[in-house]
Amino acid sequence: MNAMFQTILVPVDFSPYAKAALYYAARIAERFGSSVLVLHVIAKEIETGMVCRHVGPRRTPLLGSEVAPMVVPAEVRDTVSINLREQAQTALQRFVASRPVARPLDLRVEVGHPVEQILDLSTRDHVDLIVMGTHGRTGLAHAVLGSVAERVVRLAPCPVLTVKKEEEG
Repeated sequence: MNAMFQTILVPVDFSPYAKAALYYAARIAERFGSSVLVLHVIAKEIETGMVCRHVGPRRTPLLGSEVAPMVVPAEVRDTVSINLREQAQTALQRFVASRPVARPLDLRVEVGHPVEQILDLSTRDHVDLIVMGTHGRTGLAHAVLGSVAERVVRLAPCPVLTVKKEEEG
């Protein structure tokens, strides 16, 4: 029998909304015998900020102010990136352990723009369904922060199920 959803992708940001999405994805995976990819994306801006923090500020003689260095040695960038990925992988393992899932999980950590990484992985790994939490922001918060879920819904090569946070009790 060919499963309707062979591969399910669950992007997580460690929020209660992502936890609810993992719950739904787990139930669907159990029903269809699907494999589940759990993805956490470290925003490139966070990685860049951590690299600059690691190197520290420097004084520019003409300006006298502190600015981040323009050239960062590759080994520093690599070390910070590896540390961030390891921390994210550990957090991801704790996150999925808090919501036991009967199906095996493939945990992935990527660096980049969340929408791009979700779409790239969904294409590369032939994902059949994306299940993701949505914060449900509206108005100014939505206009300023945008919506990863909304962009994924519009651009994904497969169906997308958006899930709100579970109600307490």
